[in-house]
Amino acid sequence: MCMAIYIASDSTLPLVPWDEGRPGLYIIELQGEIDEKVRCQFSKPHIYYVGSHTAAVVDLNMADTLNMRSRTKSKKTTAR
Repeated sequence: MCMAIYIASDSTLPLVPWDEGRPGLYIIELQGEIDEKVRCQFSKPHIYYVGSHTAAVVDLNMADTLNMRSRTKSKKTTAR
């Protein structure tokens, strides 16, 4: 499943431009007509898209991070 990650903020945030020589995480501010469909979903004035080197956020390993947090909580609860 493809997902997109957006950050909404009251203030401007630092951008991380795409670097072809060192592909990885990048953060860009939304602009233009197409992005209005996303912008209207948020109440904050500054909206950013978070991308990865494969053009899909699956490489950010959000599911793995959430699973790891869940397992850590379970271990702490069991240890009590």
